[in-house]
Amino acid sequence: MQLDGKYSTDRLVFIMTMCDTSISPDRYLKNNPGAKYRIGPILSAQVKMKKDRQKALDFQNQALINDNAISREVTKEIAQINSLIAEYKSDTLKRKHDGGKEGGESLTDAGKNQQQSKLQEQIQQHKSNLDSLRLKHGSASRDLLQAQKKLREIDDYLTHCESKIMRACIQHRHKTSAAAISKDFESVARLTRKKGKKGQKAVPQNPLQVFSASSLAYMTISEGGTFIGFDDQEDTGIPALRDWLVQCTLHPRNAIAEKTIKAIVSFEVATALELIDRSKTLKFTTHQVQTITNGFELSLQELGKVSVKIFPGVCGTDFFRYWIQSISF
Repeated sequence: MQLDGKYSTDRLVFIMTMCDTSISPDRYLKNNPGAKYRIGPILSAQVKMKKDRQKALDFQNQALINDNAISREVTKEIAQINSLIAEYKSDTLKRKHDGGKEGGESLTDAGKNQQQSKLQEQIQQHKSNLDSLRLKHGSASRDLLQAQKKLREIDDYLTHCESKIMRACIQHRHKTSAAAISKDFESVARLTRKKGKKGQKAVPQNPLQVFSASSLAYMTISEGGTFIGFDDQEDTGIPALRDWLVQCTLHPRNAIAEKTIKAIVSFEVATALELIDRSKTLKFTTHQVQTITNGFELSLQELGKVSVKIFPGVCGTDFFRYWIQSISF
């Protein structure tokens, strides 16, 4: 920057990289309160959501405890029912076996019937308990799912808040850093202009372009992902830098394109004149001259179409049509 004005802001750019990983929002906001200007509501919402998240987490933990407790009771009831059913079946088989023996007790024995009736009542009671527990278990499961859904929603919103806060910090740092860098550059530029040759008029310069760029965030978003601190591709700084580079090189590229086109036209004109001269010497027939003329014009037209695609805005079909009309054999 001390090379006597050799650097121009039309060709010079300052790029700040790693803007996506080198910042801690909490520390940055503490050291730069001005960054909170536009995100005050988001910071307040974040604090509230963190409290709501703790409540949702407590509710989820309690719902999980209830769900597990009821599941254990359901398992216990099922085991009790299976045990009573097994006992009932065993008693029934025993009664049939004893009833078939000579002198055995009758199947209508009052004591035996009373015992089986009692087993049946117990089985029905446990089944009723199981139905109630299943209803409670369904309710507890719904509460657990609701708590998990609520927690996911809160986490998604907190991630959104975190991204917005990170974005505000990145943009604030870019703004302040760009201003400081531009100011430092301008102070050095003024010194170099003062040290210029006597009588040499200082050429005013445009402000220095400063970009904050994150290629990682740009590639992630381009592939359909999300990146904390960046809403879209524009936030990554890559599109703005690309546009600046295109604009920066536009004039020399146009100059090269025009020079190329003029060289091609000169070549075509020289070729046409050479063909005209040789047609007099070699005594081309009218048919041969017409064939050469048609082929030449067709080639020139194709050249015009291709050139317009390669160098849009530099030349048009009218540019080549002029040469076609001005050349004849």
